[in-house]
Amino acid sequence: MNTHIPAEIAQDEEARVLSRRRKLDIADNAPALGIAVSGGGIRSATVSLGVFQYLAHEEKRVRDEIAAPVTQAEPAIDGEPPAPAAATIPPRPRLLSRIDYMSSVSGGGYFATFFGSLFLPKDERAKGAQVTPQARKAVAREEVRPPRRSGKRRPSAPPTCSATRSSTAVA
Repeated sequence: MNTHIPAEIAQDEEARVLSRRRKLDIADNAPALGIAVSGGGIRSATVSLGVFQYLAHEEKRVRDEIAAPVTQAEPAIDGEPPAPAAATIPPRPRLLSRIDYMSSVSGGGYFATFFGSLFLPKDERAKGAQVTPQARKAVAREEVRPPRRSGKRRPSAPPTCSATRSSTAVA
């Protein structure tokens, strides 16, 4: 158990990881797997999407090859030994469904949010973006206000770089 995380949160996290693993037939004692998605704006998100699409394509290709019917050995002709059966491809471990944790910064968060949403139940995904109770309360308390518009144009300041971080247990 991680001593930097309160025990209650660590137990809840472990329970979620185990639940997801059991649904996907992944061993409970498999080592934890995490992946970091770098920042860099929309380009980073696009590169991440491309990498994960390639990995998903390869996993599907391997599954399809494994599922292909195995041919039987050719019968012997005129006393010759039978031809060997077509070689079967041993299953490779799944990578994408094995990811327990994802950490992202800046533009990588676009992709990380999308990827994490793939593990939500379909009825939850169908709802789309939802306003959180915390956001509703903040608006009700007027903590979040739209920017005031004045008739004066202000010189625009150079953009600042503020990295945002997100870290999620993919559940």
